[in-house]
Amino acid sequence: MKKLLFFIVLSCVFSSCNKRKQRDVRKLNWFEISTDARGQSIQVLVPEEEKAAWQARFLKAAEQLTTHANAQVKFVGCSSNAMNDSLSHFCQSSLVLMSGKAIDEAIQQGFIMGPFDRLLPVAKELNTDADAFRFSEGISTQGFAVPLHPTLNDTTAKPGFFAVPMKGQAQAAALLLLESLLEEELAADSSMHK
Repeated sequence: MKKLLFFIVLSCVFSSCNKRKQRDVRKLNWFEISTDARGQSIQVLVPEEEKAAWQARFLKAAEQLTTHANAQVKFVGCSSNAMNDSLSHFCQSSLVLMSGKAIDEAIQQGFIMGPFDRLLPVAKELNTDADAFRFSEGISTQGFAVPLHPTLNDTTAKPGFFAVPMKGQAQAAALLLLESLLEEELAADSSMHK
């Protein structure tokens, strides 16, 4: 009987270690977010035709995330219809590239998490109230998505807005990755203005 009880307790301990329940990152401090990001796998959902460009843009930040948090970044290309279906059902993705009306619809339907833009420590150094940061195709993101330029040193290019799916996996790692990407843009912008 004692052996059976021991094996039941042991199996419960190991099963709980395998799959941690994701905490609401909006209620965590940055240290807790960084801790929760460890070992997670991030899936970034982008349009198929833009996949290679965004992979190149994310390369340095993804390598840093792997080094510091042992988290992996994977890109998945898809059509816009597949992206909408993914958001409305259980979403395997951690980050989704969206714009304009798609962001507004996702906010209204409760498909994306937020607002999270001011949770990022780099937000203290950015003008998060600027139209370029807050509006995608004339529609307010309400802090549910943050803009990234497809090319680091070209701020004239139209930015892509990345959102974190409400039912997505690895939300903490997604925020950590966005923090690194926005820090890169801030550093590139500062060096261009020197």
